Amino acid sequence: MTQDPLFLTPRQAAKRLAAAGLQITEDTVRRWARIGQIERIRTPSGQYLIHRDVVDGLLSSTTAA
Repeated sequence: MTQDPLFLTPRQAAKRLAAAGLQITEDTVRRWARIGQIERIRTPSGQYLIHRDVVDGLLSSTTAA
């Protein structure tokens, strides 16, 4: 049994959001991370990673609306 990763790439985050029925692209996730709309970390190689809880928070905020 595999566990979900703690940190997601923008592509993984977009796929997770799409699986919940949201039409959010990888580019949108990258833009949100770049402008600070969602919390992220940046690796030494420059890659953005988004904590799984941040993505899950987006999901819960859209289902609550």
